[in-house]
Amino acid sequence: MKKQITFFIILLCFCTINLKAQIDYGWYVNPVFQCDFETTCPKIKLHPEVPNNLWQVGIPSKTVFNSAYSPQRALVTDTANTYPMGNDSWFDVQLWIPWEFANPLVSFYHKWDMDSLTEGAWIDISYNNGLTWKNIINDTSWFSFNPPFINSVNLYSVNDTINNGTPAFTGSSDGWVLTQFQWIWFLPIKDNGWPENDTILLRFHFLSDNIETSKDGWMIDDFHIDDVQFPGSIREYGSLDQFRIWPNPVADELYLRMEGQRIFSAEVFSFEGRLVYAFNDPAGLEKLSMPQLKPGLYWVMIKSDDGKYGRQCFVKE
Repeated sequence: MKKQITFFIILLCFCTINLKAQIDYGWYVNPVFQCDFETTCPKIKLHPEVPNNLWQVGIPSKTVFNSAYSPQRALVTDTANTYPMGNDSWFDVQLWIPWEFANPLVSFYHKWDMDSLTEGAWIDISYNNGLTWKNIINDTSWFSFNPPFINSVNLYSVNDTINNGTPAFTGSSDGWVLTQFQWIWFLPIKDNGWPENDTILLRFHFLSDNIETSKDGWMIDDFHIDDVQFPGSIREYGSLDQFRIWPNPVADELYLRMEGQRIFSAEVFSFEGRLVYAFNDPAGLEKLSMPQLKPGLYWVMIKSDDGKYGRQCFVKE
């Protein structure tokens, strides 16, 4: 990246929390990019220049893939023919959010029909415009509720591997599946073009083996990129290092300090975005009483003389 922006999330003892895979929809969801493949999708690049790349947009007319999710067109590993042996095909998606820190949520409907364990479909991410790639299930770059993995629904796991060790979808989906995955406090993507040096990319891979089985491959439809807004999804002013909370984890009283400034209001939100407490004191707040909160993750948002600030805290038993 041309410019490095580091956002430190301090979450003490988080590794001890048992949280299942999930999608968090925060306060609300901002649509960013939607594609039903009925018109041109500028954020998706199919790479027709790559020899034997199977990905096509059109009306599916195969045995298993005989219709799109939302008629009439979908993105398919060949709309009419079964896939060949020994094929490696991919397409790229520009993961672009048109504002600063973002919480991207990627959603799509898909079907897959391939040999179990020997053939697969998976998704990689690149933070350097395609120079290096990493399977998204192994991406630990950003915060999630499912550490060390990204938040997801109906995504393959690290244990769902094909015989080359790659985590992937494999076998048959037996119908349409909605898959979603998201990152929290993602590095901002600054360039709206294709390609640009600061562009973060997703790559959707399909790989077949050397045995002919006349199966249909992978089909994708109704692709969405959204941005989830959380209580902390606001622009901070000044240095975030000025705002301190302790102890964290907290059991009873949480102390606040804003160097050289007065904190005149504070709000505590559940991580689902629900306001659970509000405190106001024009003379200045120095601590919050939190004994009635259930154990778990919370956001503490304060207003000081020069703006709004937020910190995560963990309430323990």
